[in-house]
Amino acid sequence: MHERSDTAVLERLRVLERELLALRRSLGASGQSLPAEPFDALTLQAGGVPCAIPVARVIEVAPVPWCQPVPDAPGWLLGTFRYGQLSLPAIDLPHRLGAPRTAVRAAHLLAIVGNGTRAEAGLLFETVGDIVHIVPESVAPVADNVPQAPFLLGTIPEQHATRLLLSVDRLCRDAIFDESPDEV
Repeated sequence: MHERSDTAVLERLRVLERELLALRRSLGASGQSLPAEPFDALTLQAGGVPCAIPVARVIEVAPVPWCQPVPDAPGWLLGTFRYGQLSLPAIDLPHRLGAPRTAVRAAHLLAIVGNGTRAEAGLLFETVGDIVHIVPESVAPVADNVPQAPFLLGTIPEQHATRLLLSVDRLCRDAIFDESPDEV
């Protein structure tokens, strides 16, 4: 009986998350837009999905640190971790993009991302690839029926797959904390 109740709660949570994504879409995408000039992007795999992040937003790629859980946080928020004097949110990128919650392993990596002047969050993923040069005209717009649409700048057609071009602002917008260091 308890197992059925847990399944119902998880299903209801999925429905609510889809509704939230639909509401965000209807309000219009805010935040980062596709650069007008050619740019470099870091390629990676998140939940087995090929992705890319504009290099200008990546501060470093590091092993996954221990994360302090956050009470009542959404499932895609792994917790917070220390980055210098900052406490940053760690985002389960595959889960944020619609996959089940990731069982974090030592082999996972964290892309520390920011706005150019300060770190904002860490994005959990599996493997890092290459840096690729992207011409904005080669980026295809995202169809509204794509569940990940609220988090994308577009898609990049490749020979055997389509790579998701991620918007750091949109991925992190619900997870940014107070930027001041903790008081001692």
